[in-house]
Amino acid sequence: MEPDIDGNAPFGKGRNEFFASIGSLVVAWAETESAIDALIDVAYDHYNGLTIEPERPRTALSRKLRFCRKFIRAISATDEIANSYIVQFDQLGKDADYRHDVIHSAYIEILEEMGEASITRLVNRGSQNPERKIVKINSQAIVKNAIMTQRRGILVYRLANDLLEAAIERGPLVGAQTPTPVRRFLPIRIAYGRLRALFAHR
Repeated sequence: MEPDIDGNAPFGKGRNEFFASIGSLVVAWAETESAIDALIDVAYDHYNGLTIEPERPRTALSRKLRFCRKFIRAISATDEIANSYIVQFDQLGKDADYRHDVIHSAYIEILEEMGEASITRLVNRGSQNPERKIVKINSQAIVKNAIMTQRRGILVYRLANDLLEAAIERGPLVGAQTPTPVRRFLPIRIAYGRLRALFAHR
C-alpha cells in the first residue's frame, strides 16, 4: 500500500471492514435501545405500565426486556400474537450477550486484514470461581448481528408507534399517568421512516 500524504500507511480494506462492523453494531444497539425505551414510555404513560412493574426500568437492559415481555403478554389478544413479539425480545437478549462480548472483551489477537479476532472476558464475576470466556469473532458475523438487531429495533419502534396512536385515539385510561405524547414519540415516526427507507435500499 502506498503511504498517504503524511507518510502514514493507509488502513487496509480488512481493517476498515472489521472496525466498521463493530461501529455498525454499536449504532444498531443505540437505535434499538432507544426503541425499547420508547415502548416502555408508551406502556407507562398510556397503558398503566406501573401495574405490571411499579418502578419503571431505566438502565439495565435485562430489566427492560423483562418488562417488555410482561407488557406484551398483558396487552395481546392471544398467546400467538404475544409469542410472535416475545420471541423477538428473547433474541434481543441473546444478541445483547454477543454485543457485550464484542464491545467489552479484551482483544487477545486481531487479524485485521482477515477481519477476525479472538476476544476474552470474565463471566460469573460475582462467584468464587469466575470463568474466562474466549470467543472468535469476524466482520461478517458482526455485521449480520447488527442488521438483525436493527430490524428488531424497527419492529419495536413500529409497535411503540402503533400503540401510541391507538392510545391517543382511545383517550387516557382511568388511573394512567398523564399522557405525554410529545416527549419521545415524534422521533419514533422519524426514526422508523428513516430505517425503513434504509433497509428498502440494501
